[in-house]
Formats: sequence, C-alpha cells, structure tokens
Amino acid sequence: MAPYDDKDTQLPSLRSPLQRVDYPADASRSIWDEENVGVVSAIERLRPAGRWLNLCCGDGRYHEVLAKWAQNLIAIDLDPEALHRLVSRLSPSAKAKTKVALHDVLIPLPFASEAFDGVFCSASLHLFSPAELSFVCREIHRVLCPTGIALVDFSHSIRRELPNKELLRYPSEHEYSKDEALQVFRVAWSSSIEMAITTGEVAPHPIDLGGLNYIFSSSAFMIEIKKGV
Repeated sequence: MAPYDDKDTQLPSLRSPLQRVDYPADASRSIWDEENVGVVSAIERLRPAGRWLNLCCGDGRYHEVLAKWAQNLIAIDLDPEALHRLVSRLSPSAKAKTKVALHDVLIPLPFASEAFDGVFCSASLHLFSPAELSFVCREIHRVLCPTGIALVDFSHSIRRELPNKELLRYPSEHEYSKDEALQVFRVAWSSSIEMAITTGEVAPHPIDLGGLNYIFSSSAFMIEIKKGV
C-alpha cells in the first residue's frame, strides 16, 4: 500500500462514525468493559500534570485515572448521554476538576492553540477515515502547548463477533493496519514531534450496547507524542 499523504485531501461532510448507542440501564461501569491494564500503566507512568483534554471520551472509561494526576480536565464527546454517564460515575475529587463539552471532533476544536498540557484519546480514532484521522491529529497538535504530550491508544485489526458468529463492521469504518495508521500520524504531525510506540493485543471480551452485543478483540498500539522536539 502506498504511503498515505494528506496533501490536497478534502474532508468528507462532517458526521459521526457511530450511530447512537443504546446504553444499558446500569451506568456504574463503562460499557466498554474494565480499564485496559496497559493503558492505565501508561497513564500512571506519565503522571499527566496540568490541564488535559480527554478527547472522544465516551462514558469516561479512563477519566478517573487521568484525574488522579491532572489538575484540570475537559472531557469532550459527541454523545450527550456518554458525557452524562461519565459525570455520574466520577468521584467527588475528579468531578471537581472536570468540565465536559459536547462537540464533534470533525469540526475544529473549540479551544485556543496551545491550550493544553496534554491530550488523551483511547480506542476511538480507528473509527475515522484516514483524512478524518489526519484532521483530528492536526487539531491535537494545535491545542497542545509547546512542551505538551499526547497519549493515544489506537485499535487496529479489529474483530467484533456477533452472537450468530457474523462479524460486525460500522459502514464508515476504515480497516487500518498498524503501519497504515502510524503513517497517518507521522504525516499529520510531521517532524515537530517525538513518538514512542508500544504494541499489544486486546483479548476477546463481551460488549453490551443495549440492543447490540458482540465479542470484541483487536491489536492495538499506544503512542506517546511529545511536541516541540
């Protein structure tokens, strides 16, 4: 496959890659299962300080972990129900330092340039096309301060097995390999960053989206991006 180059690429009409989630009644835990140990370890090793953006936060699977270290947090997502569930699950100390914002990340982020010390995003960006992913990456770069850090957990080679053994794919979802996804990141962020990459596997586990149930598994990589290098 030829390297991805986003020069002169036109973004498609703005949209959400996922249809509305039919959340189960129990909001006490994330619908995406327990926190991944590798992601939690990466956050705790980094000890994110200052003002952080939790991008495409969903129902806040890792927000409480981020709140152990960051002084201020903004959680942003397209789904108002996800944001409501995130807030409902936070401890008092995490809630005191958290603000939420309803926003489509395919529109420029509603923050000034260099507004954040860090940006965190987990298991969401694989849902976007290469052109959309490149756009979001450039926005992450824009809102990071000159010494900022981004921590991105990216799933690829995804498998969602329905109860009837058929495989589920969202209509707009791009089937990334690790190399293709990393190429999009490298082109979008150019030479102004330093990337540290770790890889892993997501073991099969059940996902319950109310009326939709499947077994999810994938490969994944974690990128730690340091701006201003």
